[in-house]
Order: sequence, then structure tokens, then C-alpha cells
Amino acid sequence: MALKNPLRGGKCAVSLNSPAHLQHLSIKKPRFQPGQTVLHKIQSFQVSTELLIQKMPFQRLVRKIVMEYRAIFQKASEAYLTAYSKT
Repeated sequence: MALKNPLRGGKCAVSLNSPAHLQHLSIKKPRFQPGQTVLHKIQSFQVSTELLIQKMPFQRLVRKIVMEYRAIFQKASEAYLTAYSKT
């Protein structure tokens, strides 16, 4: 007679504290497929409204980048406006 899993409602003749019983019933956690956990985290971040980066550090970073590339931004915006005004 095969031993039934007591965790699934079956009766077991062996004591639950015996090491033989624990070896016989190797209960494994269900594993997610590769990428499933990451997709779940992405979905939770999309739903939430919390900021991942605080406002002030992000603002300082953007200002620093803008100051470094200010001349390039100026030329690109002038070129865009002249091209846009010709059409």
C-alpha cells in the first residue's frame, strides 16, 4: 500500500515526526517560469503611483545634464523651429 500525502487530505500510517516520512514526502515550492517574477514586479510598478526616484535628486540630475548640453540643445531647438516654420 502506497503512503498518501497527509497534507493533501490522505491518511498516513507513519508518524509525521519520523525522518523516513519526511524523506518520502519532499514538498517543493512551486517555481515560476523564467521571467515571470520580473513581469509581476513590472506590473506592480506600473500600477503604483510611488516615485522610484525622489523629486529633488532627479531634478538636480536633470539640471546638471541640461547645463552640460545647453549649447547643443540651443542649436537643435533653433534648427527644429526654423524647419517647422518653413512648412
